[in-house]
Amino acid sequence: DRVCALAQEECILGRFLRECGKHDTTKAGNLMSGSGKTFLFAGHQFIMLRNVLIRSFRDVQTFQYRAVTDTFDTVEQMEKSRTGYRAALLWMKDVSQKLDPDAYMQMDKFKKIQNHVREKKKTFEKLKIDTIQKIDLLSASRCNLFNNILLSYQNMLKSVWGKTTKTMNIFVDTFKSHLNYQFTMLKELNDVDSNVDEAHQNFEEKLKEILSDGQNTNELDMLIFFEADYSDNKDMIPGDDDNNNKKRYVSGRRRNGNVKNSKNPKNKEMANRKEENKALLDFNFET
Repeated sequence: DRVCALAQEECILGRFLRECGKHDTTKAGNLMSGSGKTFLFAGHQFIMLRNVLIRSFRDVQTFQYRAVTDTFDTVEQMEKSRTGYRAALLWMKDVSQKLDPDAYMQMDKFKKIQNHVREKKKTFEKLKIDTIQKIDLLSASRCNLFNNILLSYQNMLKSVWGKTTKTMNIFVDTFKSHLNYQFTMLKELNDVDSNVDEAHQNFEEKLKEILSDGQNTNELDMLIFFEADYSDNKDMIPGDDDNNNKKRYVSGRRRNGNVKNSKNPKNKEMANRKEENKALLDFNFET
């Protein structure tokens, strides 16, 4: 069942790639079609292993139901014969203790018991030899059975893998000259000032110290967001181009404070403009 499931999954993948390759007219479509056909071939090859495995399981079941059952019956017969032989010996022992040599009837009875014991002994010896022979034959036949089964399975498996490997190697050699897509990734737009990185690092260290020394354990999970492998979003705010004053947000709060309290000349100029506009608006209302 697992081999069939694997073959089915490979066939489904192969059909999907082949259908996608039909709708694509580029070289990528040819690549998908070729890979789909390769997977379909591999899936069909794996299905061939199922017949070998089914035949192997049937042979093992036949061996179990016939050879093992026959040996088990012989062993049971031998056990019964041994029990009868021991019972006959005990009977002869009991009669011999009460035997009177002068009595003709008792001697005749004792001779009959001796003959019965001899017959039980012959039967037990015969069944004992049969049991030993059948056990030896069972071991040899089992080794021979598994040898033939595993040999056929090994040959079929080597054939399947050989064909599949050959097909995939041909596919790889055919599409080896295919030009891969080259992706370019833009890592960063502007250079970040080193002072800002140092400030951000100092902020993280201070935050860790405060949370580690604090008594509130519910806030300790905030340390997870500032571990070494965590990278927060650093949104840059354009500032003065001459002094290259760049601002960014750390954990949702700006380092440089509000606009009114900032020492940036541009921010002061914006604040003065707002005050002038407000004064002009008040003057217009009064007029």
